[in-house]
Amino acid sequence: MPSLLPLLSLLLSSALFAPATPYAVLSPNSFPLPSMLSPGMSRKTSLHAKFERQQTPANFGSKVAASSKPKKEKASKAGAIGGFGSGGKLPKGVKVVRDKATTRFLKELASKGGSSVAKTLKRAGLATFATQEYGLLRGVVATADVKKGEPIIEIPYEVAVDLGKEGMGVAEAGARLLKAEIWEEYEAMLPPQGSPDVLGSSDFWSDEDLAALHLPHVASETAARKASIIDYASSAGIPPSDLSHASWLVTSRCLTVEGEQDSGERKKLLIPFLDMCNHDRRSPHVLTGRAADGGVLKVLAGKDVKKGEQICIRYGGGGEGNDRFIQDYGFVDDCVEAFDIVAKDLSAACSDAGFGSLKASLGRG
Repeated sequence: MPSLLPLLSLLLSSALFAPATPYAVLSPNSFPLPSMLSPGMSRKTSLHAKFERQQTPANFGSKVAASSKPKKEKASKAGAIGGFGSGGKLPKGVKVVRDKATTRFLKELASKGGSSVAKTLKRAGLATFATQEYGLLRGVVATADVKKGEPIIEIPYEVAVDLGKEGMGVAEAGARLLKAEIWEEYEAMLPPQGSPDVLGSSDFWSDEDLAALHLPHVASETAARKASIIDYASSAGIPPSDLSHASWLVTSRCLTVEGEQDSGERKKLLIPFLDMCNHDRRSPHVLTGRAADGGVLKVLAGKDVKKGEQICIRYGGGGEGNDRFIQDYGFVDDCVEAFDIVAKDLSAACSDAGFGSLKASLGRG
């Protein structure tokens, strides 16, 4: 668990008082390169069945032994996958991922997604981006120029993992994910249980760490969610650690998508490849599509995109701050708007408690 002091200093900085900007709905991908699946896994299996077979605590893919060296993959000669073998160099610090797990994932995605995915993999791929904050960060890169208004990513609804209608509790959604049939190549790309990205969420913090944050509403919301997961796990006969991990995958990766036209329904989906886009609150790109038979889930270019640019989207629901980011995703958005939202909530709480404005309470008025 990383030190909370940098987070505390940011949460209580003067940047808290900048204006806020709403953003769109989606989930993040700020996790390390994927681990490999255990050998012998069936091509399609439920996560819960996989957990039951493992002798060690549940993992979405066991790590390769440190002494083992993966064989080099040969670049595709035709139908390049995600920019493999494409001409021209990417910018410094950007490197297309060519490991075995990623290659298998992209090939299986192409086989399942038909023409929509074939077009996607001519325009975008998976890459690592060198960052000061996180080291190498995996994300989606443009492998060709894309004009404003054109689709960057297109994933058929049938390829997505549909967890059902919006409105269910996070524990129920997590339980559905554990029972869902997920193709193994996609499963291998999901963050494994106990990885640093997972543990960044306040759901996995100790009581002492939560108290050190000095945000009572985050502590109480986190405690309530933990309790609901433990209760559901007990009643359903699911190991609590498995359900906690699956529930985090739901909060951090699921996209809420409109269902059939005029149905009024909204579905919770995991969308392979699209859910590997990283977060940028100022991303101009547009998410569109329906969770319906024949539907295509798209990221449309909100500006002209050059080859080598990272394709980011805006996580959240249009008004969420870092209190939600640290709970649902496990990271802090360094954009001032994300801090401002927390400051406004705290200021309102101070006012309700008779302490005046937060700004005045901190001596900044």
